[in-house]
Amino acid sequence: DAGAGRWRLSASSEVVCWEGTHLSWAVFAIVALAVWGLLHPLLAMRFFWTRRDSMCNDVHLKAALGFACDGYENRWVFWEGVVHWRKCLIIAASAWPDLTRQSELALYQVIGVAAVLLHYKCKPFDNRSGGLLDRVELYGFLFF
Repeated sequence: DAGAGRWRLSASSEVVCWEGTHLSWAVFAIVALAVWGLLHPLLAMRFFWTRRDSMCNDVHLKAALGFACDGYENRWVFWEGVVHWRKCLIIAASAWPDLTRQSELALYQVIGVAAVLLHYKCKPFDNRSGGLLDRVELYGFLFF
């Protein structure tokens, strides 16, 4: 079977990938990951983007959702969604089945450099401390 190009589950070699029960679980997992990794952050980013001007003034909204955008400038209250997408890209790179180790490491570097450049261009954190949070985040990327 292995020579015929059929993939098998490494934890249970009698299970052929993309057939039978594996197919139903795989479809469920793909849909769940799409909702968690794409749809949920997109809806959250849209919600915060449309309310970015009222986040500071609306006490009830700030009390309910301020934890998700606290520390960001008003125009970047949706930045947590960008961080979530970066994490999803890292998970996708680590789980991609056909990547060699060298390709995986190169992809990590591309994602990391793109994240640093985007962060450096946008500087989304609150600047009341002289850009301290932005500098700390950029130093954190060095150990990424």
